[in-house]
Amino acid sequence: MQPYPTQDDPEYSLYLGIYPKDSLHDAHWALLLIHPDSTTCDVYQSVQTPNQSIPYDRKMLKYQDISDITSDSAYCGRLGTIQADDKMKFSLKYFDTVPGPSQFFVLRFLFALAEEGLVEQLVVRDVARIASYSAGELEEYGDMHFPADREFLDAHGGYFAIPERDGKAFG
Repeated sequence: MQPYPTQDDPEYSLYLGIYPKDSLHDAHWALLLIHPDSTTCDVYQSVQTPNQSIPYDRKMLKYQDISDITSDSAYCGRLGTIQADDKMKFSLKYFDTVPGPSQFFVLRFLFALAEEGLVEQLVVRDVARIASYSAGELEEYGDMHFPADREFLDAHGGYFAIPERDGKAFG
């Protein structure tokens, strides 16, 4: 894991935050966008709702103190950087990504960012290799997957059809 950015860094640092599983859920994933000042952070995630007709929703949190979310119990792995000029593209891709189970929401969000040239393709490939449904999600969706994930799989030929090559844009 690389160190957090310093104040001299002109860009945002992008991290995968993996929070430990509890008795009901597997690990929760979120993308952390650490500001150039390296003390503040935005967390982009999909969370389960109590509403059966809309089971997931996006939830973005702003933290003034990065230590609030980088506890010993969480894993934060650096995925890359987002230039300040690209912050709006990043935000638009977040709102374009359909909420769903957290691990696959993060994967679909990263895929959209890679299509825009904002993250490396190999980052998406590596994350795809470790994403999984929780036992409860498997029970609910089974092999059919959550609808947004199934659509993604159908459109892209599966998670493992993601190209294994360097570079920021798919092509």
